[in-house]
Amino acid sequence: METYFVVTVNEDGTFELFSEAPENLEKKHDITISEIYTVVKQIVQNVESQMVADRVTASVLAALTPQTEPTVPEKVKEKLKERGIQTESEEKSD
Repeated sequence: METYFVVTVNEDGTFELFSEAPENLEKKHDITISEIYTVVKQIVQNVESQMVADRVTASVLAALTPQTEPTVPEKVKEKLKERGIQTESEEKSD
């Protein structure tokens, strides 16, 4: 076995996912195919919703984070450096 997870369905219809089997796990009845289908479908919907929320959050944060564009002198200095040409300020700091 490579991995596993445990899904518990509570009496109120909610479910919980565990990466390790909880202690004192006790079931009231055997699960039916219909219950498996319903719970798995809900899990997929919840995971998809979380993925969408994560993408929206990342987009909003990226929009709110100021993007620092290099100034023209910084761009020129970088291009000169790429060509192996030192600027006066770099020569003084050496």
